[in-house]
Amino acid sequence: MANLAAVLSQRTVRERVALSLLILNDKYRNENESREDVCITLSRRDLAKMAGTVSETLARVLHDFKEEGLILAEGRKIQLLNFERLVYTVNFL
Repeated sequence: MANLAAVLSQRTVRERVALSLLILNDKYRNENESREDVCITLSRRDLAKMAGTVSETLARVLHDFKEEGLILAEGRKIQLLNFERLVYTVNFL
């Protein structure tokens, strides 16, 4: 847990949100489901807590991701559209 906290504290909000979405997508996915078919259903408040930011900042980042075509967001539902760019955003490549 300490290592995770150290890693996340060194990342930007944008990187933390992208990483949180990728982790949640993996958790919500069933074995027979493709990663594009997964729909993450989580309150913005809970997602903000997971990413270590406030709801207002999360809303701006999600808006940016939506404008860039990385996600599709409607209400509480978020669907990831471009995994490669999200992974790139997290700086894993």
